[in-house]
Amino acid sequence: MLDGTGRHGVAYLSPDRGTVWREAATAANHQWPDGPAGYGATTSFLREAAMAEALAAPADGAALIAAFLRPPLLHGAGPTLYTAAYRPEGGRADFLWPEGGWSFSMDGFEPGARERDLPR
Repeated sequence: MLDGTGRHGVAYLSPDRGTVWREAATAANHQWPDGPAGYGATTSFLREAAMAEALAAPADGAALIAAFLRPPLLHGAGPTLYTAAYRPEGGRADFLWPEGGWSFSMDGFEPGARERDLPR
């Protein structure tokens, strides 16, 4: 979650446990931050660590987005098909992949669809 002031956090939700809130600027698709032994070696935790490293390095927005469009953060045919850049100050979200992207505005949302051939 991200608001217009830059406050951010991650809520982990699952049907068999209570909500876990973590103040973090990154999230990956793992089920909980304190999973069973060995769970931390999965690629979702490796991707989240790579995101935190990319955010900690000095870079402009274009360089940061470029880092998110390369492995290990983007897999193409794997678990991560695109990256998203949320811009709360402008009320915008950009969903990006190496060949292009799709931008949405809170002020003028227009529904649509995109098709993409996935590498094998």
